[in-house]
Amino acid sequence: MTQEPETQDAPTRAVALRSWSDRLEVAAVVTLLLVILFVMVPRYGGRDPGALPLGLIAAGVAFVVCRPWQRLRLRTIAIAASVPLAAYGVCLMSPTGWSGAPVAAAYTLAALCFLTTAAFARSPGRRALVLALMGLAGFDQFRRSFLAWWGGENPGAKMIGTFYWHNQYGTYLAAIALVGAAVAIEGRSRLRVAGWALALVASSGVVLSASRASIALLAGGWIVLGVVAARGTPAKGTLLRCAALPLAVVGAVFLLTSAVLFPGTSGSSPVGGVTSRGVSGETAESSAHFRLEFWRAAVNVAVDRPLAGAGLGGYGTAASEYLPLGMQRSPYAHNVYLQDVAEGGLLLGLPLAASALAVAFAAVRRIAASRAAPGWQLSVAPALAALLLLLHAGLDFDWVYPALFAFVALLGGLTTSGDRDDNGDPLGARRARVVAVAVLVGLAAASTLAVRADEQLATGLAAARRPGSVGRLEALARARPAVFADSRVDAALLVAAVPKDLSTPLRLPESQVRAALHATARRAAIDANLQILRARAMLLLGERDAAIALARGVVSRYGARRVYLVGDLAEILAAAGEREQAAATVLSGLAKELQPAYPAPDQAWSNVAVLAGVVGPDDPRARCAVAIATRALGPPPLGLRLPSAALVAEPVGCSSVLRLPGSPRAQV
Repeated sequence: MTQEPETQDAPTRAVALRSWSDRLEVAAVVTLLLVILFVMVPRYGGRDPGALPLGLIAAGVAFVVCRPWQRLRLRTIAIAASVPLAAYGVCLMSPTGWSGAPVAAAYTLAALCFLTTAAFARSPGRRALVLALMGLAGFDQFRRSFLAWWGGENPGAKMIGTFYWHNQYGTYLAAIALVGAAVAIEGRSRLRVAGWALALVASSGVVLSASRASIALLAGGWIVLGVVAARGTPAKGTLLRCAALPLAVVGAVFLLTSAVLFPGTSGSSPVGGVTSRGVSGETAESSAHFRLEFWRAAVNVAVDRPLAGAGLGGYGTAASEYLPLGMQRSPYAHNVYLQDVAEGGLLLGLPLAASALAVAFAAVRRIAASRAAPGWQLSVAPALAALLLLLHAGLDFDWVYPALFAFVALLGGLTTSGDRDDNGDPLGARRARVVAVAVLVGLAAASTLAVRADEQLATGLAAARRPGSVGRLEALARARPAVFADSRVDAALLVAAVPKDLSTPLRLPESQVRAALHATARRAAIDANLQILRARAMLLLGERDAAIALARGVVSRYGARRVYLVGDLAEILAAAGEREQAAATVLSGLAKELQPAYPAPDQAWSNVAVLAGVVGPDDPRARCAVAIATRALGPPPLGLRLPSAALVAEPVGCSSVLRLPGSPRAQV
């Protein structure tokens, strides 16, 4: 995505409205920006039901009205279209299936926003219009978050905004703060006041969010702005304003956290939120440790499934195999690029990397080529903001929020808005344009339908999972759309059909259970718990050997990091009549679990309860397991059902009875 010289833009700064097509373009893009920034962002960053379809409709209309296929290079259109197309390809090929359709729809929205903005912002006046609406969105977001934060009466609390998480709120405002800072430093006199106000408000929100990465990236952005402003022959007072801006932000944060606004307290430090995170254990070192583990797991998932990944939305399930036992789980890799490769494999990872690198390269070129000449901020501000968001996405799960992903795409479109082709194409290239545009329009329509179907399915599943709602599940399975159907309903049917006690029959007809088994086969490839559930269903269907083989395969694959799964295998073996083999299986797991400092004591106690149920409470092995677990792990967790006979006596020589490795804490 190379860009053409800035001199090709229209000389006027006003938004030209010479024709009806110009008026329609401005109206469509303004509507798109209002939907993204003032409707989707306040609705959980676009994650609330109904927000994403609305954004897709607005983006589709703006895309058609602005006609990027007539103004952008074919290469630009092809790269942008390849990302959502690859995402839907992942839905067709991966274990999670169509449950990842909302993620693919977010990619579609981003592609439409990018191409529309790149085609629209072909003059300084149009770029200024887009940046002005982004600035107003920054004021709006701070207003919403400030009222909730102030009402909490704790100046040291983190400001989270309508993203309801401090990191995404911080990076969103950091990008907008750079736009305000650029205008404040070198804007025209009548705009400097607005630029200063936006820079102070947005930067204060970043600091009060306590997002360390956002604060660091914002500080780096200020430095880059200062360097750009100092090049050439800067206007009078430019460098002074560069130096004064950070000091003014510190003063604003002091005021916001002082006793003036919190009269019942002694106020707080400007970085009180950051320091309170360290006191509560959220240190930079611990955060880095968790992220490295999540990243390592994402790489392992990608290596395990290199072509199409684990499926969109499947990282959290697939990565648990590679995370240390006892470590906090997360559905996100805290790096959108690694998560996309883990969930989409090379099929999604390559076009996404090409798109992100193209925007980053264009941003660096704009910043490097800029001089302190009038209007430079219209080029540098969106480029710097886009670069900030792309960098932060490598540290967190920003693009889980469709509105934030679309915001990155809007800034990317502004950054590459000089990437035009006015020379026409040969016939083959024109046909390729038609194909690319048809694909994007089709994906926009399909995405809207897919997201609506997913929202209805999620609502139905939430209601059907309540106790006594098996009938609702069955009705939901019959009513789901055939095109965007996925296996979540079938997995829920298996949960409802298979009893905890394997000596009791299935709760649903065998035909329905068999159909659910067939539908969940692909999803179970990354979900150990679903595989165990399927093995239990097979056993109750009379498929004894298949059930045991499946459970053994699960333990063989996952047992090294998820030792507790041996308890599930033992229950299946015991129900199949292989009680001694079941006891030996669970004891093999307890040999690893009943050791000092085992990171998951509740899971170990669960397997102790399984052993007591398999061999009986009076068996010395059960009583020894209880005694050793008590010594090594502490008392059993509340609510765990253990036979009372197993809690009474402590037989002598338990280590030899259970054949556990010698250990001071494992001796009774």
